[in-house]
Amino acid sequence: AESREVHDRKLAQQSQTVGHQNIVHWHMVDKVLQILCASHCDLWSVFFPAGVESRESAVITKADFVAVVGDLLNGDRSSSAEFFALLKDYLRTRRGMQTIVDTVPASAVVECLRVQDVTQTQSAATLPQKRCSIMVSG
Repeated sequence: AESREVHDRKLAQQSQTVGHQNIVHWHMVDKVLQILCASHCDLWSVFFPAGVESRESAVITKADFVAVVGDLLNGDRSSSAEFFALLKDYLRTRRGMQTIVDTVPASAVVECLRVQDVTQTQSAATLPQKRCSIMVSG
């Protein structure tokens, strides 16, 4: 049997590890959002450069997401794969979406990653500089 002290130490170490992983994940998400904000790009064009027949039924595969976001992260495919997993987890837990194993609805991805220039909103009149935010409806 494990002592309470040893058990508590293991739990504390696990908590620190999870906390560190969360920091790394948020850093990666922040980096992608900064790139998207700075580029003022159309996300539909980023994921579907040849266009898409129907935005309502379009899906983004894990492979395509990893390739596109990996390019934004200077070729870091492992981080973009982690980003895909985080996005799927967000869609499942926060939005109640059931996603197929290696695909996500393109409209949900575009909505989650859509960057809006807050200087273009009514409440932005008091902002001293140009800032961007992610729009996620819940």
